[in-house]
Amino acid sequence: MNNSWQLLMAALVFISFTASITASAGEFRVPVGITYTSGPSKLMDKVKENYNVTDDFVLPVGLAINPYYSFDSGLGIGGSIGPFIYMSISDGWGGTNTNMILPFGVDLRYTLFRDSKFSPYVRGGYRYPITVGDYISSKSGGLFSGVGIELFKKNGFSLGMEISYDASKIEVTTDAMGAKWKAKPQDVTPCGFMAGIYAVF
Repeated sequence: MNNSWQLLMAALVFISFTASITASAGEFRVPVGITYTSGPSKLMDKVKENYNVTDDFVLPVGLAINPYYSFDSGLGIGGSIGPFIYMSISDGWGGTNTNMILPFGVDLRYTLFRDSKFSPYVRGGYRYPITVGDYISSKSGGLFSGVGIELFKKNGFSLGMEISYDASKIEVTTDAMGAKWKAKPQDVTPCGFMAGIYAVF
């Protein structure tokens, strides 16, 4: 476990404990929506560098769920699942290989004007990508940061927009069929810069 992960977990525990004491009440919210990621096209380029393949289908937009609990103080703690990244790769022998990435994370946030119809926020945390497929494997977690706003709050529902960056990494492998002679493992940031729109329940 690296130092950044240890510091993050300590901060999560401290903030949660402090907020639970100082806040009289809070609310649980669940943003669900779609997020565009800048990383898949770069990832596909690295796969082509290591393998004799062609991209059949790359989906840079995926479903994301980011539940969180917000205290009256404006502090909040939450988690994230996604965005889901899907790549279908033609292997050159008439077959298709499916590769998928699903990041998981935890984060802290601070919301301004929590009871207003327009509530901007910032959040930061740590994320780790889970991978499935012959050409990629999970490599390392990374820091995450984002800024966003929730709009038109009414009866427990609102719309949300967010831009963010995820520094977690995966590895493009060299041990699957079709690897080039001089192929070498390459670290890639699969998400990178992201932009999402959400329905918040």
